[in-house]
Amino acid sequence: MIRNVLLSLILGLNSFVCVNAEKIEVDGIYYVLNNTDNTASVAEHPGGFYSGEMTIPQSIVVDNVSYKVVSISSFAFKEADVTSVTLPNTIVEIKNDAFASCKKLKGINIPESVRIIGDRALSYTGITSLRLPASLDSIGIYAFFASEDIEFVYNSSAKPQTIKRGTFASSTLVNAVLYVPSDCVDAYKSAEVWKDFNVVKGDLPAGIKDTEASYASWLRNDADGVWVSAGAWSVYTLGGELVVSGRGERTLNLLAGMYVVSNGDDAVKIIVK
Repeated sequence: MIRNVLLSLILGLNSFVCVNAEKIEVDGIYYVLNNTDNTASVAEHPGGFYSGEMTIPQSIVVDNVSYKVVSISSFAFKEADVTSVTLPNTIVEIKNDAFASCKKLKGINIPESVRIIGDRALSYTGITSLRLPASLDSIGIYAFFASEDIEFVYNSSAKPQTIKRGTFASSTLVNAVLYVPSDCVDAYKSAEVWKDFNVVKGDLPAGIKDTEASYASWLRNDADGVWVSAGAWSVYTLGGELVVSGRGERTLNLLAGMYVVSNGDDAVKIIVK
């Protein structure tokens, strides 16, 4: 009887390990599948590193079964040469070290579905702006440490998350502008670490303008797309999700639709046809 129980436990354990440890590749991205709830987590590339612009899908289909992509595994992109990452609104957790040391990473969106950002998840990156959704409950230690190019932090939460010193680089606290809901400025100015930001402002950048062809001195139509030239700029959907961000001059090939392009305290709503 005992032997049968032990054998059952061993077989069950082996099955569990197999289900959750096997990596599946779909369209160049590797995942670990959980067959219990049909979810998937983006995993490390077993043959090297991911690179360039990455778009993570909401779901994948394996053997005619659909799996919802709900997390970015620990170390999934560590030290990868990715330049921008677009996450779907199914992601709930960005785990420890997920994007650590991605020094070429300039832009990443954190969708409204994300509740947890793990330790060192976005440390030592080249991101220039950071939008934290209202859904975010937990931010790990050193989550954005040594990402010293951050110039703008947008936090949509009405209640400042509890964070520890070292979550942000000291240069971010000194140089970056923290934007928060207008009626929560005092709460952030009295919350640990958040209060260390030199500049805390209410709401997102003002001055949004509707336009089609003539934008601003730093933004205009170009034969090959939308031309932007600024110290640090970001493009968002009207829903607030980051599309792409960067520094300096660049021509963007955006899909048809409406976007908000921000540059410091200025922001322009554009229509791409």
